[in-house]
Amino acid sequence: MNNVSALIPAYNAEKTIARALASCYRQVDEIIVVNDGSTDHTSTVVKQFRHANIRLINHAINKGIGSARQTCLEHCTTQYAAWLDSDDCFLPNRITDLLPWLQKGYDIVYDNMELFCGTTGEFLRNSEIDEALKTHSGLDRQFARNQLRGIGVPLANVARIRELGYGDLRHAEDYDFLLRALLSGFRIKLTGSTSYRQYIYPHSVSNSTVNQYQHQHQILSSIGYQRLEKHLESSALPCSDIWRIKLYFLANIGDWKQLAKIAKEQYSTKSPCEHWLALFMEGVALAQSQLFFDASKKFIAALNIEATPECFNNLAVCCFHLSHDYQEHLRYALSLKPDYLDAENNLNNYPQHITRVPLRRAYL
Repeated sequence: MNNVSALIPAYNAEKTIARALASCYRQVDEIIVVNDGSTDHTSTVVKQFRHANIRLINHAINKGIGSARQTCLEHCTTQYAAWLDSDDCFLPNRITDLLPWLQKGYDIVYDNMELFCGTTGEFLRNSEIDEALKTHSGLDRQFARNQLRGIGVPLANVARIRELGYGDLRHAEDYDFLLRALLSGFRIKLTGSTSYRQYIYPHSVSNSTVNQYQHQHQILSSIGYQRLEKHLESSALPCSDIWRIKLYFLANIGDWKQLAKIAKEQYSTKSPCEHWLALFMEGVALAQSQLFFDASKKFIAALNIEATPECFNNLAVCCFHLSHDYQEHLRYALSLKPDYLDAENNLNNYPQHITRVPLRRAYL
């Protein structure tokens, strides 16, 4: 047919796996389902789906999504493969839309997604790939994103993705794989088509900011700043964008000494936005190093350029530790951004939540 496999890691997916299988079996040459130690009837449902191109591999115990994906790769016999989560589905045009890009020499191709509520089946919104990522070297911005913003579920050249493989991560494996592919020089295509439907559930990692930060810290720390710096030497992005990527990366891995050093590099800039960012990031580094008086001066200087909720929040934390009044700063932060979780937690509990990176994506 197309020399394409659908690779489906599954764990306790008895309620959704049939939908996933039905969406893809006509589009691919084979389907590899890895039942990752499920305790429900996932295997039974797969076996009842009687099509000759389905292969079921069972893990005796639950090993996690990373290990399940690696097993999928080990059993794949086609040239190309399309990942499919067991609770999602392909749209009818999935393979015909994306395969031509791989045949032109790209290693991985991504497109947009439809997002549906997993519990009600209601359409939520379209998730479109940020246009800024589609520019030359634009994907390097993924090293700096302050949450695990995925760019979809890929179709890929099997030989190439086997070179990287998947580790034993239990969460954020797509984000980890994308960053490692970038560091390894993979040719990655971001398209404007929409051929994947993702179902969102309340318990998913993507709905937990705390979990996202934890997983991102783990992944970025495993890469390390020196490796990122070397990668960015060949980036086609403007120097100011590279500087910002370094700032966000360092803040997300918690290297406060290096963050303060890199932030100071832009103090001579004529751009108010960059001057604000330099002051804010140095303030974060100082506050995280318990130098609250020096940090407060940086946040006040940043507020003189632009009054932002994250500056008021972080200044409030500094004031608390300096035994100064802090609640008014938090109220002002919430007046600017009513759904600001750090400020809410600081106002209602012990003021300790420093916002490490700007809230608005305009700064990246």
